[in-house]
Amino acid sequence: MNSMVKTLCCAALSLFFLASPASQAEVVPIRVGHGSSAEEPLWTMKASPAVTPGQNRDYKLEYSLFRGTDKRFQAFEAGELDVATGSAHSVMMAAAQGIKFKIVASLSR
Repeated sequence: MNSMVKTLCCAALSLFFLASPASQAEVVPIRVGHGSSAEEPLWTMKASPAVTPGQNRDYKLEYSLFRGTDKRFQAFEAGELDVATGSAHSVMMAAAQGIKFKIVASLSR
């Protein structure tokens, strides 16, 4: 009987810690800067979050519309964005200006 009480106490403590807010993983916001052109992958992720596993559970995409790529890079440099889209030309110009960033490229024909 004594081991049964210990088991129940351990189970109750486990449930308490699992249910506590401190043990819950925080949803990480990812600030995305984009343009008004038909950037299909972003549109798809916004319209149907199910195509990106973990969206709204592990992370939340926060979209910001920018009229020009230069404004996106300014916001990125200011720390207001985590991710930004851009054309090959604008990315090369930003790199030539000394902006430090990593590129994920998507090529199509």
